[in-house]
Amino acid sequence: MDSLVCTVDNCRVFNLPRLIETSLSGAANTKRLIDKAGRRLLRAQAEYAVGIGTAARSLAALDRVVFNERRIPLESLLHALSIDFQATNLTEAWTMMQVYQGLYARGAVSADRLRAVNNYQCGHYNDGEFIRRLLLDSADEETVYLYHQALMRLCCQAKMKVSCPDSLNAALGARTGATPDGRRAGAPFL
Repeated sequence: MDSLVCTVDNCRVFNLPRLIETSLSGAANTKRLIDKAGRRLLRAQAEYAVGIGTAARSLAALDRVVFNERRIPLESLLHALSIDFQATNLTEAWTMMQVYQGLYARGAVSADRLRAVNNYQCGHYNDGEFIRRLLLDSADEETVYLYHQALMRLCCQAKMKVSCPDSLNAALGARTGATPDGRRAGAPFL
């Protein structure tokens, strides 16, 4: 399926994950509908668009489409998430994690499901502890920055053909001195 292309306030939103197409395309047909979802979710600055990818970070938008209007069954959203959790860039990966964070906060997905998603993204090392702590808002600003940098390297590996570690823990281990198989048992990664 081709990515949704939407023009709002002279900004083009492109290369959206299929999840965003599935869950938010109905609410994103007009700016007015998105405003009604709880906040203005499409913003443009020159040619740069924050765009619909940011919309998934707003649980209000998901509430409108999934929980309130029930236009998208929760089961369909979870199915789309399970299929489409193959982020090809930083924005997609971050968006997916934000969606799961919101669903976890609403009790729509279990801690085990969240853990499985985390492990799918960052590898089985450390049982996804780094991402879980990030999602639970227990990571400081520097940690979030390091996550962004490491994830960007990982997501760009195929396209940029650069050498990078196989997991976020390994990527950040160079900074902290920890490695996936060298960390002491029970010791937190962060």
